[in-house]
Order: sequence, then C-alpha cells, then structure tokens
Amino acid sequence: MEIAKDKSNKRKIDFSAFANVVVFFTLEVLAFIAFSLGSSYILFSVLTFVLLVFLILVTFRQIKTDGLASFGFFLFPIFVFGVLSALSVFTKDPMFSLGGNAFFIPIGMTCFAACGYLVASLKSFSISKALLVIYSALAILTLINLIATMVEFTPFYTLIYRNKFIYYDGDISDVPISEMAFALLGFSISEVSVEYFSLFPSLLLTAFIPLFFLKFKQNKTIFMLYLGYSVLGLFSLLTTVSKTTLVSDVLVFVIVLLVLLFSKLNWKGKVLKIVSIVFGSLFLLGLVVLFLNAQEGASGIFATLQNFISGNHILNQLFNANRIADSYNKILNALLTTNSTGDFVYLFGFYPTYNVPVSNSWLFDNLMTSGIFGFLFFAVFLVLGVRHMLIYYRNSDDNIKDKAMIVAFIFCFFFYGIINFDMTPLIFSKTLSPIYLSGPFLVTLFLFSYTAFKTINVVPVVETIQPLIEENKAIESKKGDVDNETISL
Repeated sequence: MEIAKDKSNKRKIDFSAFANVVVFFTLEVLAFIAFSLGSSYILFSVLTFVLLVFLILVTFRQIKTDGLASFGFFLFPIFVFGVLSALSVFTKDPMFSLGGNAFFIPIGMTCFAACGYLVASLKSFSISKALLVIYSALAILTLINLIATMVEFTPFYTLIYRNKFIYYDGDISDVPISEMAFALLGFSISEVSVEYFSLFPSLLLTAFIPLFFLKFKQNKTIFMLYLGYSVLGLFSLLTTVSKTTLVSDVLVFVIVLLVLLFSKLNWKGKVLKIVSIVFGSLFLLGLVVLFLNAQEGASGIFATLQNFISGNHILNQLFNANRIADSYNKILNALLTTNSTGDFVYLFGFYPTYNVPVSNSWLFDNLMTSGIFGFLFFAVFLVLGVRHMLIYYRNSDDNIKDKAMIVAFIFCFFFYGIINFDMTPLIFSKTLSPIYLSGPFLVTLFLFSYTAFKTINVVPVVETIQPLIEENKAIESKKGDVDNETISL
C-alpha cells in the first residue's frame, strides 16, 4: 500500500511539474506576441496551436463541461469572424500580408483565445506575472523603436520638420517627415507611420495604474519597472507628438484616469452599467447617423438628414469636411453599392485598391476585410467580451491592480485603434495587415478569455460565499468592531 501511495504522489508531482512548464511556455508565447516578433502571424499561429495542445493535456481533467460549453458560445463569434475574414475577397488582394495562407486567420485567433481560458484554470498561472511579461515585451519594443527613430531624426521632429519631405530612390516621398517613424518589423528596422509607432507607447501608458496600488517598500523592483515603462511610453509620445495621434492619446489618458477613478473609489456595478449604456448609446447613434449620411443618391428622410448635416457648420465639419470622416464615408457608402446586375459587390469584403482607401480605423476597416457579416460577428464577440470583462472586474477575487490593468489595456487598444489603427504601417510599401494580424490584438483575445474563465467558473462561488461574508460582517459589527469605510456609489 505504501508503495502504491508513493507512486501516486510521484505521478502528481510529475503532473505539477509539467503544468509549470506549460505555464512558462505560455508566458514565452505571450512575450513573443506582445513583442510582435517577426510580425509573423503564421509563427504566432503555430506556437499557439502547440501551446493549446499542451494546455489541453494538462487541464482536460479539471475543466468543467458547463464552463467549456459557455466558453464555446463566447468563442464561436470570433471563430466565425476569422473564417469569414479568410474567405473574404480582401484576402485575394496581392498586397495582403498572409498571401495564400489566409486559413491561419481563424486558427491563430481561436487557439490563442482558448489558451487564455485554459491556462487560467492552472493554479501555477499568475495573471500578475503574465501582465508583467506583456508590459516588459511592449517596453523593449518601444525602446528599440524610439532609439531607431531618434537616431534617424531628432526629438520633436514631427514639429520641427512639419511639411518637410525626404527623397527615396531619387523621388520625393509621398509622406512628410512629420508622419514617419522607425520601428522593428521582423529583424530589420523599417520606415513606418507615426500611428503604428505610437500604438505601443500608448499601451504603455496603462502601466501608470499599478503605481497607485503597489507599495514601494514592499515591491520596489516591480514598482520601478512599471514606473519606467509608463515614463518610457509618455516620453516616446512626447518626442514624437503628432496631430494624427493626439486625439487617440488623449482618449488613452482619459481611459486610464477613469479606470483609476473607478478602482480607487470602489464604484459599484450600477455606475458601470449607467456609464456603459450612456457611452454605448451615443456611439451607436453616431454610427447610424454616419452610415445614413454616407449614402450617396439618398432620398426622402435620408436626404433631409444629409442636408441638415451639411447645412450645419459644426456637424458638417464632424461628418463631412475632414479626411477621417471622408474615408469612413467611402467605406460605408460602398456597403450598399451594386453593379449593373444589382449585386452587392462589397458585401463579403473588397479590395482596398477599388477606389476605397483604408480608413485607419479597425471598426471601418473590418467592413473591408471581413464583410458585413464578419463585422457583425466581431461586434457580437466584443459585446460578449466586454460583458465578461466587466463582471470579472466587479466580482473576481483577483488583485484590483491586475483587474484594472486588464480593463485599461483592452479599452486603450480598441479606443486607440478606432481612430489610428494603421493597416498599412510601412511607408514605402502598401502591405495590408488588418487588426487580426496585430500582436496587441491577440493579447487582448488572451485577456478576454482569461476574464471569461474567471466569470464562468469563479463568479458562482463568489455569489455563494457572499451571504456568509455579509453575515460575518454583521456579527462583527454587533460586537463593536469598527469596519474600514470605502467610498461607494
């Protein structure tokens, strides 16, 4: 009997060691993807598929069937989005970066999302360490990009050399110096747009959040790391300040401040719901108005709306008379464009070369890359993901620092990209790289799925023990104990 027990214990130890190896492998893959190593979506897809196989071997006995069914419902929209993106006419464009390997699109996205769910079930996995790995990789990439840019130019060159151009292969470039930067793509430094360059330091701004929760004396190393990352992000944005990224950077600042405000004041779910409903309603209203205003040859009430917008100076500037709105309008108008036989030629995606330029917004570019149906599935996934994330933020027993960082990272990525996600980052090449090929986007999928696991598998337990906690608090208060007060709305 004792021999049998020894063998059983030995098997458990071996299993635990294998789980630790898989967790380490997960952190390595996270680092590669956050670092955007090689900008190779195929490499990421292969790594995440192998990682998923290992995670299934480690976790298949402890994952609840009900949880998997709920997560499958959550994962289904992003998988369909990936399939429709792979089948879209857009992927046939000769400038599409994956070429004929578009079938990797759904594989990479769904596998990495599934990894986030499965690894969350392992006790040896720490979201705090995972976030530190993500931010460290982003910081290294940002530092390399900043050094490369400063070597070629000078601090504040976007202001000093405004409306100045350089010569490339004997011809003057189409892009002014103020809209250029340098970044590591693969294993070489390339000329990229300021929008692409600024994405990474903008995400680093969320590293300010843990500084308000960590105690310096107890966490000196981690505190200094996050302080250095946030200062690096801020310094990078200041030295490459650009009018094209200024609005999105302000949005990032506002998001970071709001997350800190919600976290420090311990606001309850009702406030989150009210804020979400208000901003969501305004956003949907603006999107509908933009869509109706973009339709050419409209009549009736649509024409009346268009005339009202064009007749009002402020609304006309907002919806018509600017470069950003013009690119949005061309994409939205193309959705209902038909050919001579009445077929909707852009319903399932379309070539950007067909007089419809990219919009530098993942929201509208998804209509180009995946078609209207792919866009709708992507929207459903985002709604489900944000819902899981907010429930996780309210109910999870994770450290408030980690929860706030996850919320801020996801919101900052999507809000930055809704204005300045450059699908053609290379200055002297029009290679097309949509949002689903982006390293930070894959990281958001991982974080979404992590919060989904915590929501599906942990929340019921929290709800079960909540009455016991309240009962204990009531007993303690009767004894005369003084509880710490928190501000709550």
